[in-house]
Amino acid sequence: MKNINLNTWFTLFALLFILTGVCSLLHNAYEQETLVFTPTTTFLMKLHPILNLPTNGLGYNGFVNGLYGILGGLVINVLLYSFALERFVYGFKSLCRKVMVF
Repeated sequence: MKNINLNTWFTLFALLFILTGVCSLLHNAYEQETLVFTPTTTFLMKLHPILNLPTNGLGYNGFVNGLYGILGGLVINVLLYSFALERFVYGFKSLCRKVMVF
C-alpha cells in the first residue's frame, strides 16, 4: 500500500471514467433500442457488465435513485478499478526492476 503513484492513478481514473461513461451511454441506447450495432459498439456493450460490476452487485443503484445514483455508482466503480490497476502497474514495474537487476 506504499508508493502510490498519483500520476498513474489519476491517468487511469480519467481513462476508465471516459470508457465507463461511454459504455453506460451505449447501454442506455441499447435499452431504448436506438443503438446501431458495429463491431466497436458490440465490444463496448460486452464491457459494460464488467465495468459496472462492483456497485451493481452490491445493489447501490437500488439505494440511491436518479442521476446521483448513476454518477455515484460510476465514480465508485472507477475508483475501485483505477486503484486496482494502479497496484497492478506498480507490481509489474517493481517485478521488471527486480528481473533487470539479475
